[in-house]
Amino acid sequence: MDLQTPHPLELAKTHHSHNEGHNHLGLCLGSFICFLVSFLFIGVLIIAALAIFIVFDVRPKKPTFSLQAIRLNTFKLDANSSDGVFVSSELSLSLVACNPNKFGIHYNASRLNVVYEGIDAGVIMIHKFYLPANSSNQRLCMHVVFENLNLSQDGGLLLKIPSNGTVVEFRIVGDVLAQAQVLNVLLPRIKISLDCQITFDYHKITLHSMRNLTMIEKDLFSKLPSFTQKCYLAAYI
Repeated sequence: MDLQTPHPLELAKTHHSHNEGHNHLGLCLGSFICFLVSFLFIGVLIIAALAIFIVFDVRPKKPTFSLQAIRLNTFKLDANSSDGVFVSSELSLSLVACNPNKFGIHYNASRLNVVYEGIDAGVIMIHKFYLPANSSNQRLCMHVVFENLNLSQDGGLLLKIPSNGTVVEFRIVGDVLAQAQVLNVLLPRIKISLDCQITFDYHKITLHSMRNLTMIEKDLFSKLPSFTQKCYLAAYI
């Protein structure tokens, strides 16, 4: 027999070793895939169980937000432009939030638009915040920015004030991403579309009381008898 030709027995052993290696690798891959599928399936079941728990047992309630104060941070009036009178300002809104639910709620940072008579008048900037379960008196701060609003009579905002000169109606629209937290587990985010229509009679606010204004207390809105708000919410996964 040639010395360079392997013995048939050695060839059989080598082939058997390769088969064992492939079989072992196949078993490992099969076990890993089964584990991964089982893990994902269990995870989906847990999330579904938490969702069912929230919907049918916890009975979600709307968190409440109460306006406490409005602070005027900056105010700039530009009356030198040939296109009209423009104003820019920034305000801080101080709110108190309450979460009556048995689960916490995370809110992502977002921007809401302030719309007046179809015109984008300003932007409300909301920072990321968290409302713990069964919480009350959670202090929040939001910022409202009005930039280069045209107040002139030639196509400006003043032209759109109603004929009675006292009633103002505007809307706050936008999307907010929220995420419920149950037993330290974060559920999938949902998008909440907000559309609030706010109407009030500004006749009670005199120009004299607004000239040196640096802060408007919460009683301001309670003194306006026609102050109303209608909010519509729609949630999307």
